[in-house]
Amino acid sequence: MNPEEQHDAGLTELDRRTEAAQAMGGEDKLARRRQAGILNARERVDYLVDGGSFQESGLLGESATRAEDRGRTPADGKVVGFAKVAGREVGVAANDFTVMGSSSSATNGKKIGHVKRVATDRGFPLIFLGESSGARMPDHMGSRGMGSLLGNDGTQYRRLRESPWASATLGPSYGSSSWYSVLSDFNVMRKGAVLAVSSPLLAALAMREDIDPEKTEARARRSARLVLLHPVDRPLLTRWCCRAAWRFEVGTVRASQHRQRPKPR
Repeated sequence: MNPEEQHDAGLTELDRRTEAAQAMGGEDKLARRRQAGILNARERVDYLVDGGSFQESGLLGESATRAEDRGRTPADGKVVGFAKVAGREVGVAANDFTVMGSSSSATNGKKIGHVKRVATDRGFPLIFLGESSGARMPDHMGSRGMGSLLGNDGTQYRRLRESPWASATLGPSYGSSSWYSVLSDFNVMRKGAVLAVSSPLLAALAMREDIDPEKTEARARRSARLVLLHPVDRPLLTRWCCRAAWRFEVGTVRASQHRQRPKPR
């Protein structure tokens, strides 16, 4: 194969992988969401940000821990990147529940870690659109999993307030989605969504007792600054943009002041 043919073959393969990643968890799952009136992750991002402004990071990423998961984890369940909301630069992380319940893994942890680092360094807001099932095994297992595999970010759930964060809880949100919700400066929650540290089933297995889902959700809800809004995604995201715009303005100023403080020696 000559260089020109190699180039064309590479572009063909890139197009194939891009199409597969953008197809998310497959048409059957996407159709069920449409029938229920629920936006998918990419629709949420498109609806939220200024048109044509989204630049995705890690589109071709897949699960790297288990060989059998490669090829069936498009974008590894997280749609992340950079965009503009009302002309302001933001970092965005949207959970794609159609891919392994958007469970947290080594690959998508690195994707979110990258967006967080860039947003913090440049001082612009971060947006988290939450809907996830929790941790993926074996990615989370042991000290290696928690310390290095998950984006190699030992401070991923520590909030230093170096940039403003906002979040929306848009469905069942366990694990990382709940953490980012309570760490955010501002959070909205779609009526009917669930915000909890862990699913009732997992908690029941760990504690060996029956768990009331309402109580699990209520504990997490009391820990966050929440505003309960519309039961449908589009009106919720529209109102969220209006409310968050002012908070982004204030939060960016405060974050800038925080970063300019002299560091202790």
